[in-house]
Amino acid sequence: MGCPELNKPYSEKVEELRRNDCVVFVKDLRTFSQHIGLPLLSGQISFKKLSADSDNSELKQRILLQKDEFNKWKRWNKASENYITSHEEIDLKLVLNEYQSLIKTFYEWFYKKVTELYSKELMEYHKITSELVDLSK
Repeated sequence: MGCPELNKPYSEKVEELRRNDCVVFVKDLRTFSQHIGLPLLSGQISFKKLSADSDNSELKQRILLQKDEFNKWKRWNKASENYITSHEEIDLKLVLNEYQSLIKTFYEWFYKKVTELYSKELMEYHKITSELVDLSK
């Protein structure tokens, strides 16, 4: 049962996400936070003048996860370990932006695929709902 034109690419895309180091790290970070505790954080604020002849400056704020806290847990997935070791510092905002971008890209692809495959059915659905609205007036 189902739609082979959707099921196969969907499964491939989901598997791709499941293997992504960032996605696995976020999942493991959630588990770490639930069972071990919230990792220690540090905040950084920096100002940078944009140009020597201008009064404009840039404010940067960062929330860094303390990587040494992660040693409290020995159940990190290999992909999470790769993610942790591949980053000198783990900026929580950058992690979440990367994760959000990956998930958003997946759902945009999924929406496009479903609307392409079921365009006829969706048009029929919209026609019927429009008729029902007209009938209820």
